[in-house]
Amino acid sequence: MPEWIDELRAALGACVHTNEATLRAHAADKWHASALPEAVVLPRSTEEVAATMRFAHARGIPVTARGAGVGYVGGCVPVKGGIVLSLAAMNRIVEVNPADGVAVAEAGVLTADLQAACAELGWFYPPDPASRKESSIGGNIATNAGGPRCLKYGVTRAYVLGLTVVLADGRILRAGGRTHKNKQGFDLVGLFCGSEGMLGIVTEATLRIIPAPPSRAALHASFPRFALAAAAVQNVLQGGHLPAAMEITDAFTLASARAYLGSDTLPADARGHIIIEIDGRADAVASELTAIAAILRNTGASDIVTAETEEAVETIWQLRREFSYSLKATGLTKLNEDIVIPRSRLVELVEFCEGMQQETGIPVACFGHSGDGNIHTNVMVLKDAEGKDIRPPAEALVNRLFDWVVSHGGSITGEHGIGLAKAPWFENAIGPVAMDVHLALKNALDPTHLLNPGKMGLCSGMSHLDAQDIILGGLNERQLRYLTQRGIDYIYPGCGQTALGIAVEYEKEDAAALLLRHGADPNACGENARCTPLEDACLSRNRHLFALLLRHGANPDRQSRSGFTVRETLTLDGEQEFLKLLAEKK
Repeated sequence: MPEWIDELRAALGACVHTNEATLRAHAADKWHASALPEAVVLPRSTEEVAATMRFAHARGIPVTARGAGVGYVGGCVPVKGGIVLSLAAMNRIVEVNPADGVAVAEAGVLTADLQAACAELGWFYPPDPASRKESSIGGNIATNAGGPRCLKYGVTRAYVLGLTVVLADGRILRAGGRTHKNKQGFDLVGLFCGSEGMLGIVTEATLRIIPAPPSRAALHASFPRFALAAAAVQNVLQGGHLPAAMEITDAFTLASARAYLGSDTLPADARGHIIIEIDGRADAVASELTAIAAILRNTGASDIVTAETEEAVETIWQLRREFSYSLKATGLTKLNEDIVIPRSRLVELVEFCEGMQQETGIPVACFGHSGDGNIHTNVMVLKDAEGKDIRPPAEALVNRLFDWVVSHGGSITGEHGIGLAKAPWFENAIGPVAMDVHLALKNALDPTHLLNPGKMGLCSGMSHLDAQDIILGGLNERQLRYLTQRGIDYIYPGCGQTALGIAVEYEKEDAAALLLRHGADPNACGENARCTPLEDACLSRNRHLFALLLRHGANPDRQSRSGFTVRETLTLDGEQEFLKLLAEKK
């Protein structure tokens, strides 16, 4: 047990937990990665969160914030150990205020509980992730969660007016407020929405609420071809309708549903299926339901079922939930990717996935939010003769899927976030300039990279040994971006050297040349470094590296720890070839 545990207990008291059961309960989310923290802190106030961060910041201890732990990308896995800071105990709904159109909730409040509190007053908090009964407001903000209703109502960010955020050094930021318009400076509220706990820890949110629609209805329809279902989505919108939600399902998922729920659940020839929900005033909902049903019929729907009562609407949504269970019932592990594509490319996506399935024999199931293009694409992992998952071929299909999505103007995640699971594809998805901006923001708000380390592929406390492994393995442009996330002249505490210093020490000329081309300072080193890069090249008698460093501004007249300059050392040793290089530099 680290020595700092007792100090942490003394500072925070009973909210600090180190028993094995609690540590294991906070080691993972719904993804497969797991790592034990060294302590779990369950604060009950913003001040306790701030005290935790001040403690961690002073000692360089990593801190991973945790909401309800129901994410799918390893976003709250404490890969560097340290402290897991769980917001679960901060579960107070501070107020629901229809007069101002706001609700104020602590980060640990479950989304469904907030919705229920609003509904009691006839008001509505629209964001509806599928996990709303178990996911928290803080987690929703960290991932900018969506859900089926975001077609009409938008994602979480559209409802966040103000935030209380504890920064990496323990300072408390209050961004935004309770007004529905606010243009006082940068959009700091937006900065923290979707930041996955890497820039600060949200402890309280002021949220926009709206009057609850008094009525809702739904319908679902089957089609003989998926392309007709996709066309129906476009026809409904082109017809002037904006449903609360529109879901679409492909042939593989429908076949799985019939096998799981019974052959009479859906038409045997159905290869496409949509669910539509509408809401509003009762008379408007009734007429719109009729109009949308006519559009579906004219687009080729073979079977239309309408629902005009709460119970009937919930029955339709239960069918949608059963689609996911149906895929699980196949016995195959599913790699569930929440990709987003432009809505016009729905058919292309499904055809691409069907093509991969025909080529490899690996099933790929597509269903999800057709109204906004957020399609849950599930690559199903086949098993070997012993019943073990054969993951590599399925993971190769995920690679191909992401490449296709990015090349067709899409996003590799619409709801789940990047976390650990999608970090390898993140930079390719957003591009190098956007990656630089992410790094600049991270370095500005969390310069020591203590908050949620290891996520999004951003640098998280890389040691000099990690840097050494990268350089010895053969440094290239892509690895350079990862290696230099803290700055090209970052000094590694373990050795006092920069990446350039490490490259010179191990006489990796190509790596040194690449670093120098990108602006590395040949004179940079820490107080605990045994020597400068130029001294190192001199000691190893590497003329090529010596000359390279000189050309990029290395100073031969800087006094070393031995008390001599490089020039003086070479003169004393009579190293004429190196002295000649110095003379040529002049």
